[in-house]
Amino acid sequence: MLKNKIFKIENLWWFSLFLILLFFHSNHPLNSDEGITLNGAWNLINNKELYIDFFEFIPPASFYLVFWFWKIFGVHYFVAKFFAIIIVFLSAIGIYKISQKISKNKFNYFFPFIFIISSIYWPIINHNTFNILFIIWAIYFFLKGLSNYSANPFIISGLLTGLSILFLQQKGIVLLFSLTSFLLILFFKEKKYQLLKLNFYFFIFSFLPLLILLKWPLQILYKNLIIFPLFNYTEINKLSFYLLIFFLIILLSILWLLKKEKDKKIWLLFYLQFFLLSVR
Repeated sequence: MLKNKIFKIENLWWFSLFLILLFFHSNHPLNSDEGITLNGAWNLINNKELYIDFFEFIPPASFYLVFWFWKIFGVHYFVAKFFAIIIVFLSAIGIYKISQKISKNKFNYFFPFIFIISSIYWPIINHNTFNILFIIWAIYFFLKGLSNYSANPFIISGLLTGLSILFLQQKGIVLLFSLTSFLLILFFKEKKYQLLKLNFYFFIFSFLPLLILLKWPLQILYKNLIIFPLFNYTEINKLSFYLLIFFLIILLSILWLLKKEKDKKIWLLFYLQFFLLSVR
C-alpha cells in the first residue's frame, strides 16, 4: 500500500511538472534562435539541401529532428513546440536520474523542478535545448558505468555524446574531451587497465553518429561549422566578465567543499561543470 501511494505521488509530481511546461510554453514568441531551427527545417521540407542550398553554422541534427516531426505530424509551429516540450521534460527526468546516482533522497525531485522553471525563459525549439537532452543522458550513463565499470553504459554514453555533437558542436566536443580525459585521470590514479578499454569503447562509439556528416563535403562542413562559428559567432555570444567571475567563485567554493570528497561520481560532475561553463 505504501509503495503504491508513493508511486501515485511520484506520477502526480511528474504530471504536474509536465503541465507547468505546457502552460508556460504554450505561447508563440518571436526568437532568432527558434527562427534558425524552424527555418532550417522549413528549407528541408521544401527539398533544399542543407549547407548546399542554404547556409547554416550549426550541425544538422536540430533541423532534421523538426523536419521528421513535421513529416509525421504535419508542418505546424505547435508540432515542433510540443516535441520541444517533451525534450525538456525528458531532460528533467535525466537530471533526476543523475541526482539519484549521487544520493537517493526526496530532495532529488527539487532539481528537475528548478530545471523546468528555468526553461520558462528559454526558446525551446532550439539546438541548445535539444543538445542538453543528449548531454544529460550521456552523463547519466557515464555515471552508471563508473558504478561497476561495465562496458555497455560507456558505449551508450559514447553514442549520446556523439549525438550531442550533431546538435551543437562546441558543447558536444567539450563533453567528449571532458569525459575521455576524466577516464584517463582515473586510470592514472587507480592503475586499472580496464579503464583504458572502457575509454576506448566510449571514444569509438562517440564517433559513430558523426559518420552521418560524410553526407556533405568536408570542406563545406569545415567552413560552416568550424571557421564561421570560431571567428564570428563568439562576437554575439560573449559572456559578461562579471558573470564569469561569479561562476569562477562558485566553482572554487565547490572545490573547497569537495577537498575531502572521495566519490568519483561527484568529482566527475564538478569536472564537467568546469568545462561546460566555459562554452556556449
